[in-house]
Amino acid sequence: MKHDIKQITKDAIYCDKHYAYHGKDIRMYLHIEYKNGPSKEIGYTSESQMLKDHQKIVKEIDKNSPPLTPYNPSVKSKINYD
Repeated sequence: MKHDIKQITKDAIYCDKHYAYHGKDIRMYLHIEYKNGPSKEIGYTSESQMLKDHQKIVKEIDKNSPPLTPYNPSVKSKINYD
């Protein structure tokens, strides 16, 4: 199932992956926290899709968040999003 990343990340401040084990069953979900509201959980049946969405959501949150330090073009990011 495709999720609308732009809609999900609106006002989002944090996203984390979770795995819940219930006997032989596993529940995979992303936990997303928002500035002014309740958190949200998005369930998945495919781990690869969850990991792809997690990467997109975190990238979008980083893009929407103000930088913690002033921008310096000589400093290269240590995070590789590709």
